[in-house]
Amino acid sequence: MVVDLQLNPREKIVRAICDLQKDQPFFAHLAMNMKIKEMPEDHPMKTMAVDAKGNMFYADEFVAQLTQAQVKGVVTHECLHSALEHCLRTGARDHRISNVAQDVAVNMMIKQSGMEIPEVWKCKTEDGKIVDGKGIPADVAKDNSVFELHGYAPKPIKIRIEQVSQKPWESIYSEVLEQITKQQQQQGGQQQGGQGLGQGQGSNQPGFDEHMHGKDGETGEELSGQEMEAEANRWRGNLANAAQYSKNMGKVPAGLDRILKDILKPKVRWKELLLRYIKQHGAPVDWSYHKPSKRSHALGIFMPTVVRESVDVEIIVDVSGSIDGDSLKEFISEVVGIAKALSNINMQVTFVDAEIHESYAVSNGDIPKILNFKISGGGGTNLEIKLEHIKETNPSIPLVILLTDGFTPFTHKRSDFPFDCLWCITKNGINDLKEIPYGYAIKMDG
Repeated sequence: MVVDLQLNPREKIVRAICDLQKDQPFFAHLAMNMKIKEMPEDHPMKTMAVDAKGNMFYADEFVAQLTQAQVKGVVTHECLHSALEHCLRTGARDHRISNVAQDVAVNMMIKQSGMEIPEVWKCKTEDGKIVDGKGIPADVAKDNSVFELHGYAPKPIKIRIEQVSQKPWESIYSEVLEQITKQQQQQGGQQQGGQGLGQGQGSNQPGFDEHMHGKDGETGEELSGQEMEAEANRWRGNLANAAQYSKNMGKVPAGLDRILKDILKPKVRWKELLLRYIKQHGAPVDWSYHKPSKRSHALGIFMPTVVRESVDVEIIVDVSGSIDGDSLKEFISEVVGIAKALSNINMQVTFVDAEIHESYAVSNGDIPKILNFKISGGGGTNLEIKLEHIKETNPSIPLVILLTDGFTPFTHKRSDFPFDCLWCITKNGINDLKEIPYGYAIKMDG
């Protein structure tokens, strides 16, 4: 017998998170990091909303009319916006088109995971076919999404995005923008009084959820750059933890690699570079017969395994005022890449501008710890103060890796330090690497 518990809207959301725990642990872990709040009565959005602080707002009447399965899809939809930093990374893009592109991206993930989206978020095309104005896939198997946009031209603009799951929302945004522009030209310009390109700041198509870009939904205040970066770091940590949690549970969602790729993919081939370095510097090697080599059976003789001592490196991350949010995100991705490159690497990661700030010891490829770093800085630049500090406190370290744009004063020479320096320069950093008087320098642009 099925018992109708008559759950109120908040209870339906809590139950949806509990249901996700059973069959979608990745999304459940993300949802548990959201703050659930009731939508203010005077707020114009009467469905759902998410802000840059990870608050998920719900309207009572909207949630009350949904089935429990639809509530589960809606909760997943909102937590993905936070996890993928949608309210933190929009920048100067048209907010309405950004909302559409972000919704297209997350809805494909939801549909591919077998969950539902509310029927009330659907609309009809001119031929009467039901599609989703927010981009519910027209054909999940073919990875396509078809929908309409209103208010940009005399007639609804039909949008088609293919291979959705292979694209970040920024790429989808570019495609939507291109199709809007093309069809506006074909229709002879935008609708009188309609929504023009670049003027959609904060507006949404009726009935859809709201993405409060760069804002605290409770106070309405804009987040500072430092606050936004802190939120981004928090959600990167949440993503890594959720990925590990779902892998441990044996229930990895479709497209997880796509979800993580943009945030966790380094540009430097660290394994190749570090192995070359280790070989060059003759990292200590020993042999063990406690665990036979995998080649023993094939060769018919009992062979030992190679045991390498752990490799130690110091990493200096530039957090001076010339380093923007995108560059800092790249730096964190590179630290992740270093951690993944070798299982026996021990890192001391220190954030430096003109002063030495936070410092963290990382071993055993502890990526969640990296993504949970608390970062401060934003002052002038003098990375050599940390090199001097390492010389005093850890002179036997063989290698120091510096992640920077290279705009730092150089007052030393190679013979001043007992360790090697590897300078990793951002794409927009100094152009002439010969300006760096000591160590080995590479560009991070591929």
